[in-house]
Amino acid sequence: MTLIDGDPRILVRRDRSGMEALLPATLHYDTRSRCLVLRGDNQNIIPIWPSGTNPVNRAGRRGVESPDGTTVLEGNDIKATGGFLSRQDAAADCLSGTGQTAVFAIASFVTSSG
Repeated sequence: MTLIDGDPRILVRRDRSGMEALLPATLHYDTRSRCLVLRGDNQNIIPIWPSGTNPVNRAGRRGVESPDGTTVLEGNDIKATGGFLSRQDAAADCLSGTGQTAVFAIASFVTSSG
């Protein structure tokens, strides 16, 4: 797992095998941690993005761009596939101060709103 420091800060992971759970959520930005957060499944979730994903800031809206060019910005609804991990699997940088309850490793995602 790697922390890409920027604004926003994101966590990325190379291994995406065996993760096929579907998570519909909305992307949000946590100003305290400067990390992106997913809100869905009645909880706040720290996303771990696929390797090659980069942080973006477009007109003051933070988000990510995937290697295939898919961009998701704060406020967008997304459908992500992947799997839940233990909190110990995430870097403390995005966990501290956010009060998040779960960590989700994203294998792929699509956005459904702009």
